[in-house]
Amino acid sequence: MSNSQLRAFADRELRDLSAKLRFALVSVVILPPVAATLTTLGVPRPVAAVTVFAGLALFLLAFVVARISENAHVTPEEYERQKIAEILAGLSSGPAMVHPIPSWEGRILRVTGRLAQLFSNKPVSGSSRAAVAQ
Repeated sequence: MSNSQLRAFADRELRDLSAKLRFALVSVVILPPVAATLTTLGVPRPVAAVTVFAGLALFLLAFVVARISENAHVTPEEYERQKIAEILAGLSSGPAMVHPIPSWEGRILRVTGRLAQLFSNKPVSGSSRAAVAQ
């Protein structure tokens, strides 16, 4: 391998390590206080545990989306659009009528896309910042 190839490989591995550390930091910093707050407010421990594990699953999904979108050279927003198009294509196979995306699927896709930007090494575009600010 040439020096420039080694440098590119080391840079890619450093960015990957940085994304993994951000995932671990966000998981450790955000989820335990959420669980503690829920139990302090009187929520049963099993419900708080399910909430924390659901949050961890959402963070993990966002991390995977960010890594896949970087490897495929696709922005998280484009990945989100592709998934919505796939859902719509699956819904349109039935009778000729309008099928809206179920609200929970659309919300999960939007939240995952926004969280994926946290774990992505690419800069956030101006339109994405405006969408996140809303």
